[in-house]
Amino acid sequence: MILSWEPPEESICPSSIAKFFSDLECTVNVCQPQFDTQILFSVKMPMIFQQNIQQGDVEQFVEWLGMVAIDGDFSGSFDNYINTYEAPEPSTEIGQIRFLQWRGMYLSKHLGKLIDLLREYNNEANTFWIAAYIQGFSDMPIIKSNQENHYFTNGDNATVLIFNNDKCIFCSQRCSMKKYK
Repeated sequence: MILSWEPPEESICPSSIAKFFSDLECTVNVCQPQFDTQILFSVKMPMIFQQNIQQGDVEQFVEWLGMVAIDGDFSGSFDNYINTYEAPEPSTEIGQIRFLQWRGMYLSKHLGKLIDLLREYNNEANTFWIAAYIQGFSDMPIIKSNQENHYFTNGDNATVLIFNNDKCIFCSQRCSMKKYK
């Protein structure tokens, strides 16, 4: 069983739930969130917030974010056998991109707080944009819109939020609802 719990009162210790299950002779493993950061230099960045944004523009931008996340090769060299990826146009070369990654199980209120902080930072720091990619883990027992999350088959559902001052682009990626045999 995977469990995330926040005590209803500050006077209750957050680890008391672990003690409760331990007292029931259940094996308890406490999983701590993990954090990683990287900085990419001299990267061509797509200009996502144009006048007429099309769905394809958003899809290409999300693909570009994926390349940033895996520290992909952005050279776009034609003779590169493995990768000829280039940033979608229009784009501009930017000196530095900072990528922050947290892994762990978070409650929706934690994600809401993170999104609020990102929007606030975007407004104060005068950045081109700021994005959040949120993905559930495989076999996550969450049901969205009364649909199972493909227990033991696939949990590849994600949400991407891209902020630019008072604008927000919301991209929802859902796995196939195909039933596996």
